[in-house]
Amino acid sequence: GLRQNSSPRQRVACRRRDRKDSPQQRQGRSSALTELRTDEEVVSVIDASVFVDALVGVGVHGELARQEVRSQPTLQVPAIFAAESTSAIRGLVLRGLVLRGDLSTIRAAAALDQVRRVRTLQYPLEPFAQRVWELRDNLTVYDAWYVALAEWLGTDLVTGDERLTNATGPHRDVRLPGAVL
Repeated sequence: GLRQNSSPRQRVACRRRDRKDSPQQRQGRSSALTELRTDEEVVSVIDASVFVDALVGVGVHGELARQEVRSQPTLQVPAIFAAESTSAIRGLVLRGLVLRGDLSTIRAAAALDQVRRVRTLQYPLEPFAQRVWELRDNLTVYDAWYVALAEWLGTDLVTGDERLTNATGPHRDVRLPGAVL
């Protein structure tokens, strides 16, 4: 079902972690997706790469990402979104962007704070697992999860990964920030 976090800024789709669920319980989780739909209009699914670019990107690239994120009242994302965003920021720091002055330690810390604070509706993998598996030949599990979510929500996926925009298999548009389809 859906529960409110202790923070009203973030809603999280919860799932039972008991792997000995009966078929009826597993079916209940899948049908619970209907409960997860919100009254808010979903403009696009935004992946972690775009979110991180919005937080720390500079120039036109960063501005386009910020425009995409600002257009969303709530980011509807796979449950791995915060971990992916944090990992991407870590990668920027480890690649020396902080040392070269491209990303200050203060800005990196502020970005991590925003990862924790952004308003999201997070979706578990299980209801999308079959579709994710169907996309296995062309997409990573993580990319396929974003694609499956966009398909289910009936919207497009915005990514910073040009390779993903050219992938075969998605039934919805996959585009770069600022691209008009």
